[in-house]
Amino acid sequence: MRSNQNPSLEAIMQESPFYEHVMERGKEQGIEQGIERGAKETTIENIVLCLDTRFQANTAATLKPALAAIDDLPRLKQLLQAAIQTQSLEAFMTAFKTNGAATL
Repeated sequence: MRSNQNPSLEAIMQESPFYEHVMERGKEQGIEQGIERGAKETTIENIVLCLDTRFQANTAATLKPALAAIDDLPRLKQLLQAAIQTQSLEAFMTAFKTNGAATL
């Protein structure tokens, strides 16, 4: 609300069911976005950790920005599964590049 608005009008609006509905929906959307963002960040961290652990590499500097550019959480989960199953870091990077991911 604007601070220069009539205080009594603002109070009336805040008591209306529509206002309450809009505010509740906004809170729900914010929570959903936060959960999605957290899941994305965790999945990226897990991909990097998996590759670094399996192949004694330091992929964070090159891989994190490219992974962060992917907004599709199911795609990131597929990449995590690939990181777990791949035979080499090079094989993962080749698959990552050829499957439409951001250029490294």
